[in-house]
Amino acid sequence: PEAGKGEHIAVGLHSGELRILNMSTLDDVDGLVLDYGTARCQEHSTSRQNVGIFALRYSPDGEWLGLGAGDAILDLYKVSAGYLHIQSCDGHEGPVSAIDWSAAKTPDGVQYIHTCSNIGRTVMHWSMTPAEDGDVNIQQVTQIQLRDEPWHTWTLSLGWHVQAIAAALPNHVVPTCVERSAQGKLVAVGDSSGDLSVFQYPCVSSRASAVSNAIQHCGGISAVAFTPDESRIITAGRNDQMILLSLLTPFATPAKRLDGQDVVTEAPTLVRNLCAFVSLSNNLKMVAAVLSDLEVKIWDVEGLKDGAWSCSVKSHLAGHSQSVNCCRFSPDDTSLCTASRDRSLRLWEAVGTSTRFFDGHQKDVIASSFSPNGKLVAGSDTNKMLLLWDATGLATEELRGRAEGHRKGVLCVAWSDDSRRLCTGSEDKTLRIWDIPDGVYRGSEATVELPVICRLRGHTEAVVSCAFSAHDSTSDKMRVCSGSMDKTVIVWHVGTGSELCRISFEDCLLGCNFSMCSAFVGAVCLDNSVHIWDVSVDGEPELVDKYLPTTSAAVNVVGCAFTKDGTLPVVLARPPDRLVHATTLYLPRPKNAQ
Repeated sequence: PEAGKGEHIAVGLHSGELRILNMSTLDDVDGLVLDYGTARCQEHSTSRQNVGIFALRYSPDGEWLGLGAGDAILDLYKVSAGYLHIQSCDGHEGPVSAIDWSAAKTPDGVQYIHTCSNIGRTVMHWSMTPAEDGDVNIQQVTQIQLRDEPWHTWTLSLGWHVQAIAAALPNHVVPTCVERSAQGKLVAVGDSSGDLSVFQYPCVSSRASAVSNAIQHCGGISAVAFTPDESRIITAGRNDQMILLSLLTPFATPAKRLDGQDVVTEAPTLVRNLCAFVSLSNNLKMVAAVLSDLEVKIWDVEGLKDGAWSCSVKSHLAGHSQSVNCCRFSPDDTSLCTASRDRSLRLWEAVGTSTRFFDGHQKDVIASSFSPNGKLVAGSDTNKMLLLWDATGLATEELRGRAEGHRKGVLCVAWSDDSRRLCTGSEDKTLRIWDIPDGVYRGSEATVELPVICRLRGHTEAVVSCAFSAHDSTSDKMRVCSGSMDKTVIVWHVGTGSELCRISFEDCLLGCNFSMCSAFVGAVCLDNSVHIWDVSVDGEPELVDKYLPTTSAAVNVVGCAFTKDGTLPVVLARPPDRLVHATTLYLPRPKNAQ
């Protein structure tokens, strides 16, 4: 690990050597004379047996270095005094495998340390108290004394904060290295089988399961670390002598080795919103919400994914004469589309200026959505119609396509990722899949009638939400999920029109969508509950997570969207101008990948 001041790197070897390297040159530090007369500390290899160095950790201020050795002893060195050896602390029943320092000193200058022995299955806690002569007094303390102490890092495989990890791993597999992310939301675990798992932190629930999991190394993992932006994880193999760099994705697979091989293409950048009345922008820096009949607001948001967020009202959209039913960001996040009972669609700049006005609908417009390529915007109404409008402003005719066939009002609309198909859900309890001919995208032709590809029947009440699976462009692979007022979500196979699985809920559905990997379906119900189901195996849906707000304060809407990094941020909106980041749900490894 690097010193707190960024000047040194301490390297411990299995031979017992401790080397102090210059951070900029990676050479041994010149002129550094340790207690033992050399820049390499040979104490452990000359006076002790079985004393390989298993753990090293600088204190947050870079003043101290803790060393865990194979003889079950913690050694402490004072960096500013030329790595002077201060004290040895014993008590473990096996090699000291992990060391952490408290996040800050107490007002009295006391610093805490905790250490762990994976083999001995012991955890010990120590206090460093300043002495009058400038030295320090080091004493063992109990865990109960430090139960609320914040830690600068967490690398222990034992302890309250990670108590559920061992039980969540397969039988006969034990954690060999642990690293908490800098934001404190995730913890990465390398185990004796060579697998890398990522859990939510703290991991204390008996039902805990990995949010990401991947087979990494042949043999155990000896070290694990997050990159500074927490988008990747670095692992070192104990037996295969390899270092791997992995993307933190919905189910983490080895993304890229340091030699540049095994590169995995990243998922599309578009988020997948679940509800029509709340839209998270694709960069997760804005949220738009329909708060009341005529009120639509856009907030600037910082830190939505990590929870340490703040928001401020960016713009207030005023222009519709009747209630607004839907809002959606464009793929490039520069525009917002709204649908209203005043029979119109409007396009707005993110700053709140109305730029386009589509008034071709004959009755209330219920739903709207931009095509993923940004060229069209779809609007559906209670007049059983679906209309496609030019979103670029370059076509001769603004109305580019239309679809008619439902027996009652069209309540929801969704695009496939390739912008070549549309799905609609209706009050008539059915869904229809429509093809988008090339003529729709040609700006000089007249309005094109959309041909229907298939009809999906199975719901017993109105269909209020629908979505295509991600990435699939052919009917033999494409799926659609639909949510209904009959309290069910159905997953359909587009090619055959067959029902793959049905999920029942306790309340009516407000919205649903597939995750980026299409292995999960998220659903929001009328009671503001959010559910995530694994649908990777046909006919065997499995609930993997659920969130229900417990606050007593009034909650108007719930907004959430699957993101490309495998999370589902959940946002609550409360009157008058307040947004609350309720939680972020993480996706586990799907059943079909296990």
